[in-house]
Amino acid sequence: MKTGISNSIKKIPLFWIVTLVFTLHDFTSAQSDEKLTIQEYFNRGISLYQQKNFDGAIENFNKALELNPAHPAIYYNRGNVYNDKGDYEKAILDFNKVIEMNFNLADAYYSRGLSYGNKKDFNKAVEDYSRAIEINSKHPKAFNNRGNLYFEKGDLKSALADFNKAIEINANDGVAYNNRGRIYDKQRKFEQAAADFNKSISLDINNPVRYFNRGVMFYNQEKYDQTVSDYSKAIELNPNNYFFYLNRSIVYRKQGKINLAIIDERKVQELKINKPNNQ
Repeated sequence: MKTGISNSIKKIPLFWIVTLVFTLHDFTSAQSDEKLTIQEYFNRGISLYQQKNFDGAIENFNKALELNPAHPAIYYNRGNVYNDKGDYEKAILDFNKVIEMNFNLADAYYSRGLSYGNKKDFNKAVEDYSRAIEINSKHPKAFNNRGNLYFEKGDLKSALADFNKAIEINANDGVAYNNRGRIYDKQRKFEQAAADFNKSISLDINNPVRYFNRGVMFYNQEKYDQTVSDYSKAIELNPNNYFFYLNRSIVYRKQGKINLAIIDERKVQELKINKPNNQ
């Protein structure tokens, strides 16, 4: 049986970045002109981060920290940049700094959990997601990501409980429906899986992973025409993901459509050679 792709949440949403900008602004508004320079560096760092200029963002956060080495918001956001850049050790050090300052922020644990997860240190990731949930029991992203780790460990009961909780918190959480659909698919509860995948797609019709996962469900039922339809939609939305072509080629071969399978297989090799962003 094939399994789908998780919708782990790997980035901190802009909302939390904006919240921290205002937090820092409140901190500096009553300070001297020198402190306003900290605000300028901080805001530049946020802007460059949003533009995916990670090195520039880090440089500006560093300058802000030179002027004020004791502000958790700066470490927090620099940690997010390191995490997105793939420098997980430095990200963890920054999140440690936030936590050491007794900044009781659930997202500091959540973000450190992301870094541990990216390092494949799943036990520590689960611990941090759990701590984030202890601080904020209505943190759907922590439930989703912890649920995905439980899923990968084969603990479907715990994973299902986490995805159910995420949906309870937010009935329009498309990520949670997608993830729960993967559990139902694995359990061969196809009617429930279909309902969840359909719901997740309705909440984000331009998300290729959700079409792909529904296609996996159809594949597991040997409904190959519907599988191809969903894989093709995923490819339409993200034509640079070789994994989608690879899976469609397998279905074409099962259907006896060898020429179409060969075309997809060549595309897989082309994309692997060019190594584009296959996310």
